[in-house]
Amino acid sequence: MKAIDYSNCSLPAFCNLTLLELDVDFLHGWKLLPNLLQSAPNLEVLDFFQVSFDVMNILGKGFLNYTADEVELLYHLLERVPICLSQCLKEIVIREFHWEEGEIELLKYFLNCGKVLKITIVSDILVPTDIRKRFLTFPNNSKTCQIVVERLR
Repeated sequence: MKAIDYSNCSLPAFCNLTLLELDVDFLHGWKLLPNLLQSAPNLEVLDFFQVSFDVMNILGKGFLNYTADEVELLYHLLERVPICLSQCLKEIVIREFHWEEGEIELLKYFLNCGKVLKITIVSDILVPTDIRKRFLTFPNNSKTCQIVVERLR
């Protein structure tokens, strides 16, 4: 991710990419997510499998780390919805979710744009009951999407 960020070149189309597991680097990763999604038109599974643990401990945040990243990421994602979100993406997995407002907004975005989602799994260490209930009522454009909130062990 760091090399792609520094290179300033556009990504090629990854037409055969159906599973994308991301360990997002807090300095480089989030601003590349819109380009990655645009470059993966047939993506079916998006798995944020782990955030750099040392960074998470230092900053005390979840899978999004800076307010500037959150704003920039949502702005770029809203510019043009990636085709994979509206036509192909069936599963989203987010681990180490900390229920920060930026994380919640990104999750709402995925649920709103993911028209063919079948399952969205959010894992965290501790889910406050009121937030869990709120999450389960988020608007969802997929008629078949199962929303699962589970605790990390």
